[in-house]
Amino acid sequence: MVTVVLLTLLSVSLLAFHTQLAKLSDQTTFFDDFNDGVADGWTEHLGTWNVVNGEYFVTVGIVENGISTVNGLNLTDCAIETKLRFSDTEVGFRAGIVFRYIDDEHYYSFELSNEYDNMGIGKYTSQNPGYGVNIVWTPPGTNPIQSNTEYDLRVEIHGNKFTCFVNNQEMFSGADDEYGIGKVGLRARNAYVSFDNFRVQGTHDFPVLVTGYFRLDIDSKWRCYGNATITNDYEENITIRWIHINAINVTYIDDTHEEIGVSENRTINQILLPGNSLTTSWILTAYGFDKEPKIMCVEFKSSVAEFQNQIMSVAMIPEFPLFLILPLFIMVTLLSVLIYRRKFSVKEIYV
Repeated sequence: MVTVVLLTLLSVSLLAFHTQLAKLSDQTTFFDDFNDGVADGWTEHLGTWNVVNGEYFVTVGIVENGISTVNGLNLTDCAIETKLRFSDTEVGFRAGIVFRYIDDEHYYSFELSNEYDNMGIGKYTSQNPGYGVNIVWTPPGTNPIQSNTEYDLRVEIHGNKFTCFVNNQEMFSGADDEYGIGKVGLRARNAYVSFDNFRVQGTHDFPVLVTGYFRLDIDSKWRCYGNATITNDYEENITIRWIHINAINVTYIDDTHEEIGVSENRTINQILLPGNSLTTSWILTAYGFDKEPKIMCVEFKSSVAEFQNQIMSVAMIPEFPLFLILPLFIMVTLLSVLIYRRKFSVKEIYV
């Protein structure tokens, strides 16, 4: 029995891991709920803007734009969210969030259309400052937008990728790299719109620990098992909305190399309190490798942060097969009983 156990232990192995820190964006840089009755810290560029009943209200007529931006914020990567409500007195053409604003003719936006019941990401240029270029737009009638109904908008901006949410549901992503940095704010065209709870989240160095190991499984295939742990070391709550892991390539023990591109997306939407951590686990290569891996390059992304890391084999640690736990427990128990009885018998004879 002992021989069988030892042979099984030697036939399966675990390999240790390499770790690294990453950035996760969720630190509040700016917030305005307009409850003080004024729009301090804002600059109105186009349109008529007023604070009315604790909301930032804009009125813009036909073929007119309304734009207002936050003072002192020139950002590349960030997350922006606001509440939006179209007035029931006029059908609104478009309204939403402005980001990477350079001037009135150069910026991006994430907008809803009350008139056409759709939404999208636009890029505004000097050639088309009124309607812009559609990076991503849903067809008319796809997304019914009601008047006098509040919508929660959020756009997460990372590099050239923009991911958009409505009412905490991811709608779409778009990409463009013409404008790299700029101001943030609000926009409307041919609409009467109220905005509230405008929030900008910048970057903060939240610790992200990615670990992993290679294992030779019972089907004679090598697989990589990974974990990612995010810790909130900030004084405010953060929301982990999604996590993405991508196994990019692998180098085997014989130094041959292979591109693999295996990925997995996880929708999290979990609030993480200060001092708390969140751990998620994956089987990064469920189909398995025929050869023993030595190094795997792994890409981790969450919200507007990403980094690349390597999982490396640095030590051999035997794995104990789960199916042998019960037999070993029984064997140890019987051995303990025999030893106890032997001691008891020896004592009786001595007496």
